[in-house]
Amino acid sequence: MLNRFVIAAAAIVLTTPLAMAGPIDTACVRSDRARGNAPLCGCIQQVANQTLSRSDQRRAVLP
Repeated sequence: MLNRFVIAAAAIVLTTPLAMAGPIDTACVRSDRARGNAPLCGCIQQVANQTLSRSDQRRAVLP
């Protein structure tokens, strides 16, 4: 029983960052050029996470 709990908790912790779309990802998915290409937009968001602060990401997607 404890093993199932530990596995479930680990799955939640490991997949939560993947489920949270950042501002770059959201703008990318909505753009005409990406046409909803979620894997491409996710890749762009990962690079943005490594190189830009969250506030810089929000600033980059402002119209």
